[in-house]
Amino acid sequence: MTTEIKENKSAELEITARLADVEIHTKEICDKWLLFTFDLPSTPEGNKARAKFLKDARRLGACQHTESVYLIPFTAAAEMAALELAKAGKLFVWTSESTDRTQAQTVTRNYDQELSGMLKKLGGRVYRMVELLKANKIKTLNRMREKTEEMLSDMGDAVRRRESLDLMITYEAIRRRYQMTGG
Repeated sequence: MTTEIKENKSAELEITARLADVEIHTKEICDKWLLFTFDLPSTPEGNKARAKFLKDARRLGACQHTESVYLIPFTAAAEMAALELAKAGKLFVWTSESTDRTQAQTVTRNYDQELSGMLKKLGGRVYRMVELLKANKIKTLNRMREKTEEMLSDMGDAVRRRESLDLMITYEAIRRRYQMTGG
């Protein structure tokens, strides 16, 4: 039964992608990663650079692996984004390839859980927007649009880089719900 559901979700997503003239690829497990490590001093300048890095890293879909180490699935787009982040200060970008399938599954699962949490937060925001529309609170709804659209764009990029069918389906559901608000 689970396989049938996944196949139906996959077919639905592929149809949606074709209608949008978008090519999709999915990966169950990521075995190649970009790791970001940073070493910033505890000074006002260092703290500012750290805050900017953390904001930008989250926006790109990078998730904390350990203290001062963030990871993102390795793609050409992620590599370009990492190089942009490296301009923030003492940021080092490493590539890593897992030689242990179990370890790759664990890291992938943890990464997906982080992205799922970010999607849940975005979904909650969009749900509030739908409720504002129902309550005819248009001014408040419109004030939420710019940030929500930015979050949708960033999460869309992160989910596409991850290439997870389940995350893509969740993202598409949130995006469609957002469109119901007139966005």
